[in-house]
Amino acid sequence: MNCANHPEVPSQGRCHICQQFVCSDCMHEDSGTITCLSCYEPQTSASATSFVEPTDIAAKKALWTFVQGVLFCGLGLATLGVFFLVSLGLSIDAIIYARDARKLCHERHDPKSARLATTTIWMSALVIVLVCAAAVYRIANMGC
Repeated sequence: MNCANHPEVPSQGRCHICQQFVCSDCMHEDSGTITCLSCYEPQTSASATSFVEPTDIAAKKALWTFVQGVLFCGLGLATLGVFFLVSLGLSIDAIIYARDARKLCHERHDPKSARLATTTIWMSALVIVLVCAAAVYRIANMGC
């Protein structure tokens, strides 16, 4: 096959977005991924104006929020006050961050970070259930 832009020049690859055959003058290669210049231009202009978070950082941010929720969980159960509410809030935030991270990981084909995000969602949900159950138990036994 020949280049779509230069019919007399043999192609060196195929654009992963539009599937056109391109020569070495008409392509941009990054980490083994070939993109034609017409598809590459919109991607670079969009990335210059907005920051896109890497998938591993997004998943780790969700996990760190979960860890903070667990730390406040102990204080919350001890005092049954503001720390309890902070723990629940952080656990809910962790679920939201992890949900967004998992979606981003699936879009970018990063199964390792997607698994971390999914695990964070389940662990955070479990913490919420356990914290609420412990709080109900503690409140029920306060009168005794």
